[in-house]
Amino acid sequence: MGLSPAEFWEMTPADFSRMLEGYYYRNRQQGVYFRELYALLFNINKGEKTPYLEPKEVLRLIGEPRSKKVKNKTALLTPEQIQLMEERVNRQMGLLP
Repeated sequence: MGLSPAEFWEMTPADFSRMLEGYYYRNRQQGVYFRELYALLFNINKGEKTPYLEPKEVLRLIGEPRSKKVKNKTALLTPEQIQLMEERVNRQMGLLP
């Protein structure tokens, strides 16, 4: 919240509560902007078969309940897939013929 220890100890509980509410409000507004922009950019650049990404799937904001179900489970890559990705990136960077 940007308070020094001296400022914190001089505050009343009511002052601290109001400051905390303001901090949460600003943090939430930045989070909404970030997740909307991220989802927009993802959806613009996604492949044809890739499902759309909802902004709420990007980031859980302060005060939002945790989701009980997980829509997209992230699969771990196999060593072969990692090797292929490394080779593709190295070719694109001109490190491999």
